[in-house]
Amino acid sequence: MTRTLVLIDIDGVLVPMRHRKVVPAPDEVNHQIAIPPLVPRSVDIRPLAIEAVNRWAASGADVQWLTSWGWRSKWLDQAGLPELPVFYDPDPYEVYGWGRSQRSWKKPAVEQFLESQSEPIRLAWVDDDAFFFRAAEARVQLLARHACLSDLLLVETDGYIGLTDAEIRRIDRFLAT
Repeated sequence: MTRTLVLIDIDGVLVPMRHRKVVPAPDEVNHQIAIPPLVPRSVDIRPLAIEAVNRWAASGADVQWLTSWGWRSKWLDQAGLPELPVFYDPDPYEVYGWGRSQRSWKKPAVEQFLESQSEPIRLAWVDDDAFFFRAAEARVQLLARHACLSDLLLVETDGYIGLTDAEIRRIDRFLAT
């Protein structure tokens, strides 16, 4: 049986980053998330994105967070998102090193996981990470390197806009096949 894995970043995908030249989506809803012992954090998330993640998690796919939020992601249920496992919880130095080197800690984590797999996997990876700036090239490389990948969908969101309706539909179609 083929496993379907969906990896989702949080910042830039569900929670758009702010930029003075980008107008937020009119349907974004502000949520206050209490992350003990930290000060509550304000996040803006589109209800359609929340509905989509909940739908994907209920679909039978293995949906996981791939984010530097790590343990802090467990409080996203306060915004209506499901409590999902964290695919890989990076050491703070990895995140810092990534920012300094412009190389993502995510790609090596995913590749290490794929190397350990013997069963077929369908992977949908939703991110705004710099790794995706060459998504078409990355797709070819990942498929060539990892025989376990039976299908691969890379969805590159604009980090200032977040997950769009069209991107949600692409993921829905992937999961329906």
